[in-house]
Amino acid sequence: VCEQNCKPVCRAGTCETRCPKMNQTDLEKCHVQCQEPKCNMFCPKNTVCKDNTTLACPKCTTRCEEPQCNFVCNHNVDVCKTVCPEPVCTFDCGKTECPHPKCTMACETPPECSSKPTP
Repeated sequence: VCEQNCKPVCRAGTCETRCPKMNQTDLEKCHVQCQEPKCNMFCPKNTVCKDNTTLACPKCTTRCEEPQCNFVCNHNVDVCKTVCPEPVCTFDCGKTECPHPKCTMACETPPECSSKPTP
């Protein structure tokens, strides 16, 4: 069995921040707060990496989404929300290199012929 040599190619969608109408006084009480970006590591099947990092596993790739940010207001009301679509991924597969199979052929001993005289 030969595995394909594939790497994910992901395209992150554009995030949007959606807010209701607010007056200037309410806006001055707010600030933008961002979370850490979400990252995923993609590795070839059955690959074990030391410490789960790409440095210890050069065949693995890491893909990160944009950090999710929210508009946070001092009066503890999350007025705005950031909405991000799921990343769209395809797989770029290189030429598969498989070892040539090693084949042998073995013949069975023919069954004994009956003792009929030959003409």
